[in-house]
Amino acid sequence: FFYRQGSIVHHGQLNTETKLISDTKSLGVAQAIAPRISGSYFVLKEEGQSPSPIPFYHRPSYETSSLFLVDDEGNDHLLASEARLHDIDTCKAQSLLAAVYNDGDGSMMLALYQVANFSHSDPSQVSLGKSSFPIPIQSFDEVGAPRFSPDCKRLYFSRRVGNDHDLMVYHIETKLLDTVAGQDAFELYPSP
Repeated sequence: FFYRQGSIVHHGQLNTETKLISDTKSLGVAQAIAPRISGSYFVLKEEGQSPSPIPFYHRPSYETSSLFLVDDEGNDHLLASEARLHDIDTCKAQSLLAAVYNDGDGSMMLALYQVANFSHSDPSQVSLGKSSFPIPIQSFDEVGAPRFSPDCKRLYFSRRVGNDHDLMVYHIETKLLDTVAGQDAFELYPSP
C-alpha cells in the first residue's frame, strides 16, 4: 500500500497480523494520493524531476502537479499534465474523481471528473473526462479536502465562507449543497 510521511510518498507491504510495514521504498514527493483499484492509485506529483528546491506554494503560477496512475511497483502513467489540482479523492462505484481545482486566478474550486475505464487493469486505458463544477462558484473561492462518503452519495469538503472555513456536503444524486458545520469564528482549514 501507499502512505505519506510529510510530502514523501512511500510504498510498502503491510503485515496485517504484526501491523509492521516491510519492503518499503520511497516514490518521491507527492501532493495527494487517492485509491483506484487494488495495487493502483491516483497520485498528484511533479513531472520528471526529484523535489524542486523551491516549495510549490512559492511557484503556483509557473507549474502545478500532474496526475499519474501509480502501481505497487512504483511504475507511473501520466494521466493529466499540469493538472492544476491540489487535493483528490475517488469514488470507484461511480468512476468519479473529486478535486480542488486552481483556476489560476485566485480561486480554488470543487471539481468533479468522470474517469473512463476507472477499473481497467491497463493504466493506458484510463482517461480523465472534462471537469464539471457542481457547486456555485464564488469570487476567490477556497475549497479544500474533498472526501466522498463510503457509499459515494455525498461529497464532503471545507469552504471559505466570508472569514470562516465551514464544512459542507454536496449530495451527488440530488445535487443539493448543505452546510454541515459553520461557525462565526475563523477555523484553520477543517478537513471532513
